[in-house]
Amino acid sequence: SGVYGIVDSIIKPNMSEFDKVLAIHDWITFNIDYDFTYTNFYVAETLRDGVGVCQGYALTFELMAELAGLESIFVGGEATNSSGQTGGHAWNQVKVDGIWYCIDTVWDDPASLGKDRNDHSSNRYDYFLVSNETLEKNHIPLMEKKECLYDYDKRTVLKAAAESGVHKNVRFADSEESAVEEYAYASADEAF
Repeated sequence: SGVYGIVDSIIKPNMSEFDKVLAIHDWITFNIDYDFTYTNFYVAETLRDGVGVCQGYALTFELMAELAGLESIFVGGEATNSSGQTGGHAWNQVKVDGIWYCIDTVWDDPASLGKDRNDHSSNRYDYFLVSNETLEKNHIPLMEKKECLYDYDKRTVLKAAAESGVHKNVRFADSEESAVEEYAYASADEAF
């Protein structure tokens, strides 16, 4: 049970690395709320209570990725929101098909903005498999990190999310521009 049971329930045989990352990302963003009391920093308490700070999210992602057979690292640093506030933050990097990407499950989680995590239409993928260049527009790593040169194709991500069956309210559009518009992204800039 525990994290092993969670990973066993969401990771299926013959899943691609991309699909494993998507399943873990979505499980975390649908099942963990941001801990605005700033007390849950580690995997056990984050999973037990269903709430965690960014470190709890990132450590949970790292462990779930490892159990799913993925390479992932924890990255600590700072993040600056749209109001110009900078604070400590943590996220991950994960290897998909031989390429390293950045991923931030906190900034993709609608609960980190105080929104209903069960409203699947508000889940985001703005920080899902992105490059260092994209992430470092508002994230500053303060520890060793991998070289992440590419952003995963947003249209592919949105289509996979829509087809996963988890997202009951997602509509897939004919173009990336309308897909982004229809997907109703919430601003992740307010959380860190």
